[in-house]
Amino acid sequence: DVAHGTNQSDIIPSLASRVKHNLGIKNAFCVPHDIIFGCPGWVQGLIHAHIFIKAGEAKKCLVIGSEVLSRVVDPFDRDTMIFADGAGAVIVEAREEEEARGILSHAAVSHTEEEKDFLNYGESFN
Repeated sequence: DVAHGTNQSDIIPSLASRVKHNLGIKNAFCVPHDIIFGCPGWVQGLIHAHIFIKAGEAKKCLVIGSEVLSRVVDPFDRDTMIFADGAGAVIVEAREEEEARGILSHAAVSHTEEEKDFLNYGESFN
């Protein structure tokens, strides 16, 4: 975000770092990071948490997802598929169990050749 009357963006420290600070987490080995991934960002964060836990790099992960695209889309563009802004959070934790549970498989793809211009700062349709 850009504060009124300035041209400076408020992107550092990351939102994840601010959440860690506000939660009072003192453990330096708890490394927060943001994933800028659009709509599937929360799912990708969940996959990252799963991978960290499976690799033995983490015991618990807090995954928070939020999306506020209403600030950057044209409300007069009827092709915009934004129904609402939203947020959610979950704690992911490993458990020793006989039966396989959780994320059993995953795949991620990126179609940046076709989708890179879906959101742009052009003129309004108004």
